[in-house]
Amino acid sequence: MTGNDTHVIGVACIIQDPHNGRVLLQHRAKDPGSGLYVLPGGKLEAERADVGMARELREELCLDLDPAGLRPVWHANDTLGNGDP
Repeated sequence: MTGNDTHVIGVACIIQDPHNGRVLLQHRAKDPGSGLYVLPGGKLEAERADVGMARELREELCLDLDPAGLRPVWHANDTLGNGDP
Protein backbone atom coordinates (compact mmCIF):
# COMPACT_ATOMS: atom_id res chain seq x y z
CA MET A 1 0.00 0.00 0.00
CA THR A 2 1.10 3.53 -0.68
CA GLY A 3 0.30 6.88 0.86
CA ASN A 4 -2.30 7.41 -1.89
CA ASP A 5 -4.43 4.38 -0.99
CA THR A 6 -8.04 5.06 -0.14
CA HIS A 7 -9.85 2.91 2.37
CA VAL A 8 -13.61 2.79 2.36
CA ILE A 9 -15.33 1.73 5.54
CA GLY A 10 -18.77 0.29 4.99
CA VAL A 11 -21.47 -0.52 7.49
CA ALA A 12 -24.50 -2.80 7.32
CA CYS A 13 -27.28 -3.22 9.83
CA ILE A 14 -29.33 -6.23 10.86
CA ILE A 15 -32.77 -5.13 12.01
CA GLN A 16 -34.76 -8.07 13.29
CA ASP A 17 -38.42 -8.15 14.30
CA PRO A 18 -38.42 -9.59 17.85
CA HIS A 19 -41.88 -11.11 17.37
CA ASN A 20 -41.31 -13.23 14.29
CA GLY A 21 -37.54 -13.12 13.65
CA ARG A 22 -37.87 -11.56 10.19
CA VAL A 23 -34.94 -9.41 9.05
CA LEU A 24 -35.35 -6.11 7.17
CA LEU A 25 -33.71 -6.15 3.73
CA GLN A 26 -33.29 -3.37 1.20
CA HIS A 27 -33.99 -3.91 -2.52
CA ARG A 28 -31.13 -2.29 -4.44
CA ALA A 29 -32.25 -0.07 -7.31
CA LYS A 30 -28.76 0.83 -8.60
CA ASP A 31 -25.49 -0.91 -9.35
CA PRO A 32 -23.53 -2.43 -7.86
CA GLY A 33 -26.02 -5.15 -7.09
CA SER A 34 -29.09 -3.70 -8.78
CA GLY A 35 -32.08 -5.94 -8.08
CA LEU A 36 -30.51 -7.72 -5.12
CA TYR A 37 -31.89 -7.77 -1.59
CA VAL A 38 -29.21 -6.65 0.87
CA LEU A 39 -28.79 -5.55 4.46
CA PRO A 40 -29.28 -1.78 4.68
CA GLY A 41 -26.06 0.17 4.98
CA GLY A 42 -23.50 2.27 3.19
CA LYS A 43 -20.18 4.04 3.53
CA LEU A 44 -18.97 6.01 6.52
CA GLU A 45 -18.32 9.72 6.02
CA ALA A 46 -15.65 10.58 8.64
CA GLU A 47 -17.99 9.55 11.47
CA ARG A 48 -18.32 6.82 14.08
CA ALA A 49 -19.85 3.57 12.83
CA ASP A 50 -23.02 3.90 14.92
CA VAL A 51 -23.61 7.48 13.75
CA GLY A 52 -22.95 6.51 10.13
CA MET A 53 -25.30 3.55 10.35
CA ALA A 54 -28.08 5.71 11.78
CA ARG A 55 -27.49 8.25 8.99
CA GLU A 56 -27.63 5.54 6.30
CA LEU A 57 -30.86 4.10 7.75
CA ARG A 58 -32.36 7.60 7.71
CA GLU A 59 -31.21 8.35 4.14
CA GLU A 60 -32.02 5.00 2.59
CA LEU A 61 -35.08 3.76 4.49
CA CYS A 62 -36.48 6.84 6.30
CA LEU A 63 -35.86 5.10 9.65
CA ASP A 64 -34.88 7.39 12.51
CA LEU A 65 -32.93 5.34 15.06
CA ASP A 66 -30.81 6.57 17.94
CA PRO A 67 -27.15 5.68 17.24
CA ALA A 68 -26.75 4.77 20.92
CA GLY A 69 -29.16 1.88 20.37
CA LEU A 70 -27.04 0.35 17.60
CA ARG A 71 -24.45 -2.23 18.66
CA PRO A 72 -21.52 -3.39 16.58
CA VAL A 73 -21.50 -7.16 16.43
CA TRP A 74 -18.91 -8.06 13.80
CA HIS A 75 -16.30 -6.61 11.52
CA ALA A 76 -14.31 -7.88 8.57
CA ASN A 77 -11.48 -6.74 6.39
CA ASP A 78 -12.10 -7.45 2.74
CA THR A 79 -11.42 -6.18 -0.75
CA LEU A 80 -13.74 -4.95 -3.46
CA GLY A 81 -13.10 -8.12 -5.44
CA ASN A 82 -10.37 -6.56 -7.55
CA GLY A 83 -7.70 -6.45 -4.86
CA ASP A 84 -8.50 -2.87 -3.78
CA PRO A 85 -9.11 -2.44 -0.04
